[in-house]
Amino acid sequence: GAFGTVFLVGLKSAETPQYFALKQMTKQRHAKKNIKKCVYNERDVLAQARNRWFVELFATFQDANHIYMLMEFLPGGDLFKWIEVKNRFSVDETRFYMAELLEALDVLHKHGFIHRDIKFDNMILTSNGHLKLLDFGLCKAEPTDDRAAAPPKDVAVTHKSPSKLKSSLKQGGPSPKRQQVATQVGTVYYMAPEVMRGEVSPGSDIWAVGVMTFECLYGSPPFHAYEEDDEVKRRQVLRQMVLNHKKVFPARLAKAKRHGVITVEAESFLQGVIRDPAERLDVQACKNHAFFSGIDFARLHLMEPPFKPDLSGPTDLRNFDEHPFQPLPTADACSAMKDPSMEWANYEFDRTAYELQRPEVVKDLLSQEPGQSP
Repeated sequence: GAFGTVFLVGLKSAETPQYFALKQMTKQRHAKKNIKKCVYNERDVLAQARNRWFVELFATFQDANHIYMLMEFLPGGDLFKWIEVKNRFSVDETRFYMAELLEALDVLHKHGFIHRDIKFDNMILTSNGHLKLLDFGLCKAEPTDDRAAAPPKDVAVTHKSPSKLKSSLKQGGPSPKRQQVATQVGTVYYMAPEVMRGEVSPGSDIWAVGVMTFECLYGSPPFHAYEEDDEVKRRQVLRQMVLNHKKVFPARLAKAKRHGVITVEAESFLQGVIRDPAERLDVQACKNHAFFSGIDFARLHLMEPPFKPDLSGPTDLRNFDEHPFQPLPTADACSAMKDPSMEWANYEFDRTAYELQRPEVVKDLLSQEPGQSP
């Protein structure tokens, strides 16, 4: 990824094999204050807002040159991979995964955070095909004053036909489309107009839900500039299209309707979220919309997902892009004592210890008889 390397690792001492995703990031690359804050933001969100819709964080730790995040391994691949291969989703498939995304955003927003980087790459599937949200590095606490937050960087993306995408996947390595998307954080395709103006709100995440809903149903995003060869020019055109969405989006929506892929309910939902922030639906209004009729959000995690990843075992990586193998640091390098600056001294997190410190757990432990197991 743009900020680190993720390894598939196993716990040697476990009687039953246990596998995790270990994200390694260099301290030197993350030394700048704003980038370092992103690392702490991601740790804090995953530690405080633990739930079924977020990737599980087990621990964070460090060595002399790196910081690490030990997380659950989700073998189903991200939705970017699935949309590349399938080109577009059915209404039912789209409704299911956008509903699960709304559940994730509902939790995030109730904890006072805004994701700011909602896109297919950051929505990954479990072995059963359910969705989990990850990559919270750009998360920001909801502003409490009128100061505007700096918008995340964007990147232009070229279009590839489904046949070319499938061919690139077979050759190994990131697909051409993903390579360009992953070069910088934040993607202008899914960026709300107010974010481009330096503003931030939970509604910015909802705009991204609308953009992805359209792309799932139609096969391409509502705002694009594929005809522009120059990246800078492409980005400029794309920004203008988003800022001028009141004129651009109705035309794109009408074109999609002519192709017969947009239902009446989908049209109404898209019109409710791809609009100015003051008029945009919030999470609860989205969940109550007719487009999600038939979805029992309280039992969504128990429903049968549309996609069931084909896996040969717990270490199957076929749903991820291929990358050259990189070994983990040797034991000699794993010494935080070689880092005299102590800049990352408070980075460590342990899920087990953290859970034991929660007020309700402490109260329960104190109420037990001496010698009684927790």
